[in-house]
Amino acid sequence: MWLSDSRRFVYSTEGKAYIADIVTKRVRAIFDAGREQIRSVGIARDNRLLYFTVYESESDIWLLDLR
Repeated sequence: MWLSDSRRFVYSTEGKAYIADIVTKRVRAIFDAGREQIRSVGIARDNRLLYFTVYESESDIWLLDLR
């Protein structure tokens, strides 16, 4: 999912969420859900908050401040 600056995006794989910058080519891990799956990723309009669900036998909603 792209941030509004069109240079950074957030993605998840193998239970971790990352933010990547296409200009600097840097990737930074921002959340580790362990063995669980990260799903339904969204970004607030001001790009300051990332929200997502973590799939277990139940789903929880997580909120992460990107500042």
